[in-house]
Amino acid sequence: MTQNDLAENERARIGGNNPPMTLAERLPLDYEALTERVAAILTKARDELPSEITTDDENSKLGEIIKGIRDVARDAEADRKKEKDPHLEAGRTIDAFFAALTDRLNKGKEVLERRGKKYLDAKAQAERERREEAARIAREEAERKLREAEAAEEAGKDFHTELALEQAAQAETRADLAQQASEEKAADLARTRMAGGGVSTLKTEWTFEIKNREQIPFDRIAHFISDAELTKAVRAFVKGGGRSLPGVRIYEDTKAQYR
Repeated sequence: MTQNDLAENERARIGGNNPPMTLAERLPLDYEALTERVAAILTKARDELPSEITTDDENSKLGEIIKGIRDVARDAEADRKKEKDPHLEAGRTIDAFFAALTDRLNKGKEVLERRGKKYLDAKAQAERERREEAARIAREEAERKLREAEAAEEAGKDFHTELALEQAAQAETRADLAQQASEEKAADLARTRMAGGGVSTLKTEWTFEIKNREQIPFDRIAHFISDAELTKAVRAFVKGGGRSLPGVRIYEDTKAQYR
């Protein structure tokens, strides 16, 4: 490698094997002047302004410093955007690339899950009907055994009565168990062990569909609305011209402006 090559190759210079500077290390160096401007304008405000404004001259000086602060803040914001925009664009590019892949996968999964849901719903219904039929048969058997016990009792056959009552009680127990089995949740009725391992089943959950916004009693769901969401809604109400709202004090306020 020639001397010219070394001169043109930054990595070949002294210190070239050091790791590249991190962002946290670079920013204070690149924006040292901006940092000094921030310190200077705030020091000026501290040293040259009284703690309470009592004259027009003091107010004028305060206004000049506020405008100076605004200028430095504007430059800082411009530098922030300059530094961050490439990262934002890179982030958007990364998100878009992987979102396209995950969207395809999620849509494919949703199609397959709908197909599986249709099968498992049918399987759960068939199993429920089978268990209901078994419960009906067990109930009829219990009733038949009870009638036999009553007939034996009327005939004065104590032994047969005792045996028939025992059989009737057992049949009643079987009928109760069969009835309980028919009332199992869909998840239990559809649960299937798959050949490759794992289990397929149905998940039961409550969901909703808003039919008429005007009919919703918002007092019943207010507990689930965060303070931030509530503040946003009230702000929009006030901005839209609302001047009276129970539970809210709406009032005029002032804010100093220096242009």
